Amino acid sequence: VSVDGTIVQAVTLRAAPWMRLRRDAPPSARYKELIVQGAVELGLSDAYVSMLSALPAASPSPALRALATAHGVVAVLLLRLSAALGAPWARRVFAPVRAACYALLRAQASSRAEAQRGAARSASATLVGFTSEAAMAAILLPTAALGASAR
Repeated sequence: VSVDGTIVQAVTLRAAPWMRLRRDAPPSARYKELIVQGAVELGLSDAYVSMLSALPAASPSPALRALATAHGVVAVLLLRLSAALGAPWARRVFAPVRAACYALLRAQASSRAEAQRGAARSASATLVGFTSEAAMAAILLPTAALGASAR
């Protein structure tokens, strides 16, 4: 990568084709803040920093985070099993679950961002947030229970 005419080494990450989403999921609030701070530190334009600041961020409840963490245990075990058995199909088992959760996170983050643009959080934004959290919890609960017992 060239920065101000100087070549610097950079590492990038890219999702495997079977993990890619049709659209990006919103970043966590913590990650979004790191991105904005990095843009400010690098002296990127105010317009670009403002655009980054305006992006919606996911902020799931602590309960949903715990469910996702427990679900992650099962997902990692399945990924390792897939590698050990040479069974690539096993990696794709959770693709629909991930896609559904990311879609719900997008809806929740977009609704929250719209409410923030208005003066107060609207009843519809609250309903979308609650419904999204409940749906994600229902989707993750079976594997989260397995993951919690495996830990």
